[in-house]
Amino acid sequence: MAVDGTDDAQLVVTVLDSKGNAINNSVPVTLSITSGPGEFPTGTSITFTPPGSTDQSDIAILDGKAAIEFRSYYSGTSVIKATSSGLTAATITITSQGSPAWVEGVTRRPRRDPTPATPAEEARAPAKPWP
Repeated sequence: MAVDGTDDAQLVVTVLDSKGNAINNSVPVTLSITSGPGEFPTGTSITFTPPGSTDQSDIAILDGKAAIEFRSYYSGTSVIKATSSGLTAATITITSQGSPAWVEGVTRRPRRDPTPATPAEEARAPAKPWP
């Protein structure tokens, strides 16, 4: 994957049973970047939640599947961990190539605008004055 911001990878989450078979249970699943330079459009983590859940996310998990894009502006190895309560965690490693290189604990992530609020968050937030 190139590090110039024009290349990305699509990650597809699939909920599996204890035998490794895909199931259609729509349970909350969190992806977190545990190390490395990569990021999601939402930052270093995202939680996919089922539709109608009280804590709705930007991207719903439907029939046990969800997807998000991933990119990096630095070369290096990113480790992404998927977790869900009561299920075995899984990890994937993605290597990005090019320059500049990521140095863990030294290189700062590019500054991004905060992720827009979900409709549920907007409804709970106080009104903002016009700038």
